[in-house]
Amino acid sequence: MALKEIKKPIIDKKNLREIALEESKEDSNSFEIDNAIVNYGIFEGGTYLEIKINESVINKISFQLSKVGEISSSDVSFDNINLTGTVFSKSYFLRCTFSKCRLQGTQFGDATVKDVSVQTSKCADVSFRFGKLKNVHFSECDLSDADFLGSSLENVTFENCILKNTQFSQTSFKNVSFRGSQIEGIAIDKESYTSLTVNTGQAIYLASLLGLNVED
Repeated sequence: MALKEIKKPIIDKKNLREIALEESKEDSNSFEIDNAIVNYGIFEGGTYLEIKINESVINKISFQLSKVGEISSSDVSFDNINLTGTVFSKSYFLRCTFSKCRLQGTQFGDATVKDVSVQTSKCADVSFRFGKLKNVHFSECDLSDADFLGSSLENVTFENCILKNTQFSQTSFKNVSFRGSQIEGIAIDKESYTSLTVNTGQAIYLASLLGLNVED
């Protein structure tokens, strides 16, 4: 099964203005960034009502251990951002890329994620529980102990990722690929097997979860 082509962020980089993150604050509890380049900022351990980012490039920003009511992001390139331990009550991402980001223990609550690429990022313990992910590509990511329980995954690829002990119980799958990823210890319902693309070694492992002995 081939993954549907992911739409790339629509960003007119020639017309972006470089700003300090403080310039984008409307008040002490909200951020709004439009058509901008942000290259640095540390806002750790804070509490924020809302973050809106559109048609922008965001580099080296840290919201580690923060609590955010809602994040809404469209057409954004995130590079080297740190969201470790951050909790989002509601999250929306459309046509976004994440590269070399730290998302360990990040909770993307009430998540809608569409046309998103996550590359070479640390995502252990990340949570998309009960989220909706469509046209999403994870590549070279550590997703150990990640939580997708009760989520909906459509046209999602995990390419060369670490999925050890990842939770996929009660998850809805449609055109999902695990090929090239480490899947030891994953929790997954047997009813989901027919919606997955796996390689031979993964197929043998999944068969063992059903109690089958495979011999040549």
